[in-house]
Amino acid sequence: MKGTIIIAIVRLVTFFAHYRQGRGNIIDQMLRIIDDYQENLESKICERTKHLEESLEKTENLLFHIMPRKVAEDLRQGIPICSAMHPSVSLMLADVCKFTELCDSCIPVHIIDILQDLYSSFDEIVSRFQAFKVENVGDNYMIVSGLDEIPYHLAEVCKIAIEILEFVSKYEMKHRKDMKLQVKIGINCGAVASGILGSSAPRFCLFGDTVNMVCRMATLSEPGRIHITEGAANLIRNRYQVFTVEERGLVEVKVGFDTF
Repeated sequence: MKGTIIIAIVRLVTFFAHYRQGRGNIIDQMLRIIDDYQENLESKICERTKHLEESLEKTENLLFHIMPRKVAEDLRQGIPICSAMHPSVSLMLADVCKFTELCDSCIPVHIIDILQDLYSSFDEIVSRFQAFKVENVGDNYMIVSGLDEIPYHLAEVCKIAIEILEFVSKYEMKHRKDMKLQVKIGINCGAVASGILGSSAPRFCLFGDTVNMVCRMATLSEPGRIHITEGAANLIRNRYQVFTVEERGLVEVKVGFDTF
């Protein structure tokens, strides 16, 4: 306490010594001190506001990557998200071929590197179209188009599927250059239900027979090929003649279905 009083007295003596030497009116000096403090305060406020805005922008960008735009906007505004039915959407599922064999021949860190590189490239392709990546779990990569009710959602997923196959045909795995990576793709269209699952780590999920069927289409597809249901094939033939559809024949799913 005694030391603090001595320091305060020394500062006062110094201040009045400067004042006595003709360095200006005491009121003027106090005003200058206040002005300097105000300028520093404004600078700090601007700097912290800028950091806050940058953090908010990063958070919003992340939100729009893990949720469809409409859902992300509602979450940002505090609007409760309810489950919803979507009568007509298109789904695409890409499945990495011989993934188990790849895992057996690489260490886990290399597998993560390969999938990160691969899926980041898929994300870049999807970003050029009106589609949303629902999830990627292990060797499966699923996208949906039509949640925003665009009428040409099937054409969007077909274009994405073709670009993914073209990319993969030229892709070289950095840890296994001796091994050729391939994917097989399934496409289906129809109705789905959507909803947010979880609270601490919410996930946007799709449910329904349309989802189950696209998984089967990908499983039953062939490496480097796009396997579609009869309903999707009919829509393509009627609306999007730019795509070529070849009949594959009867394929056993749960019951027999014609596929293409």
